[in-house]
Amino acid sequence: MSRFANYIPEFKECNKHNITIKHLLMMSSGLDWDEGYASLFSPVTESYYGKDLYKQITSLK
Repeated sequence: MSRFANYIPEFKECNKHNITIKHLLMMSSGLDWDEGYASLFSPVTESYYGKDLYKQITSLK
């Protein structure tokens, strides 16, 4: 089972080290992601129009 932390070092901390690539593909990683498409300030909007997707993803709890 391939751990996502092998590719993103920030995921080696806390419980993020248990997240696998399969979890991410199945959208079942347990990361705190808000699917608020209507808000201009939601994580979804930031991921589309923001400048640092890497920072956004690695800061998720």
